Amino acid sequence: MTENSNHKDLTGVTVLIVEDNTVNVFVARKFVEKWFGNVIVADNGAMAVDMTRDHKPDIILMDLQMPIMDGYEAAAKIREFDKVTPIIALTASATLDTKGKTFDVGMNDYISKPFNPNELYGTIKKYTSST
Repeated sequence: MTENSNHKDLTGVTVLIVEDNTVNVFVARKFVEKWFGNVIVADNGAMAVDMTRDHKPDIILMDLQMPIMDGYEAAAKIREFDKVTPIIALTASATLDTKGKTFDVGMNDYISKPFNPNELYGTIKKYTSST
């Protein structure tokens, strides 16, 4: 995507960032807010399930490795009551096995960490363009 970052716009889009690493949360939040998106944060999968039910975000950025409940289990639980909200895996491991498992539990896509801001924006926009 060759868009200038000043022209990126996520106005009206609520992004649930599910991540236990505070640095990763800070970076993702910084970009989403720079693009005028709304951010809510859960630091584990169990919180993500509750926040999805309570806040109905437009898209979920889900870390896979977290304490209490990992991203795979959280995505599967979210899919029990929400079949439509896009769930994007944030993973440091982009192996075929990891990718396959993310789709098996109902995630829509994945972004490798550390993420490229243009890829992050493009993926969020792709799944929320009708928001």
